[in-house]
Amino acid sequence: MPFYEISHVAPLTKAQKDEMALAITKLQCSKFGTPSLFVTVIFADITGLDAYVAGKPRQFNAIHVTFRDGPMHNQAQFDSLCIELQEIWSSIAHPSHSSKAPPELTLDAVHVTGGVLTALELGFIIPKPGGEKEWALGNMEAFKQRAREGDKDIAGLLEELQSRLKPAE
Repeated sequence: MPFYEISHVAPLTKAQKDEMALAITKLQCSKFGTPSLFVTVIFADITGLDAYVAGKPRQFNAIHVTFRDGPMHNQAQFDSLCIELQEIWSSIAHPSHSSKAPPELTLDAVHVTGGVLTALELGFIIPKPGGEKEWALGNMEAFKQRAREGDKDIAGLLEELQSRLKPAE
């Protein structure tokens, strides 16, 4: 569903990428209710890329997020997402620089765009924002079948969805 691309010149370690991907996934799931299996985070080292800002060569770090279009998300949610992503970046990419990080470690931009009209992920058409519960219930038998067939990703999704859909006691 959401697609996070971290374009970076910062020399991120594998451990930092793992930590950042997990933090972003947790943020997405808690903020928007997205099942974790459908949160994609990729890292692109753009050190060798010719990039320009204001027509001049410039290296930078940025997070680009692509969302599904829909009325369930509002500007305030996306604004706070940008701030929270910046906080995640800072706490992981340069934790020892509490005041001002060196330029190569600074997050220069966070771009959030809507534009996913539809998508097929893991064989399922994704729901429109706000339709996740109905989508999950409508696909539950297919999820169970795939889990029985040994699909570990879908088995994890099924477990996550069942805990979310459990009635409150």
